[in-house]
Amino acid sequence: YDGNNYPSLPVAAAAAYLGTDASSIQIEEGVAVHVDSGTSIPIDRNGQCYIQFSKGGAFTQISAADILADKANASQMANRLIIIAVDDRNEIDSYNTATNGMMSETSINATII
Repeated sequence: YDGNNYPSLPVAAAAAYLGTDASSIQIEEGVAVHVDSGTSIPIDRNGQCYIQFSKGGAFTQISAADILADKANASQMANRLIIIAVDDRNEIDSYNTATNGMMSETSINATII
């Protein structure tokens, strides 16, 4: 927009986790989004990427109530990129995927990251 690129949530989250400023993300149209010198995301000519879905739950989910009540295992969260979101299929957008059936937008973004 207006001569600037604005990264998607998964790209911005990956950049933050890697310690890369979002303004330094480079887009090589039809080839890749370069997040940093060692991390690139292949894209097609439309700027889309292939998402490699895995079967089953690939992510650990921890209840916010458990975190707030100090019942969560802190070691499960150490040195990890944490996504905080509502993940209730009745409350948020879900999309049909080839391997997992319906997945929440949060789970899809986590898969991309």
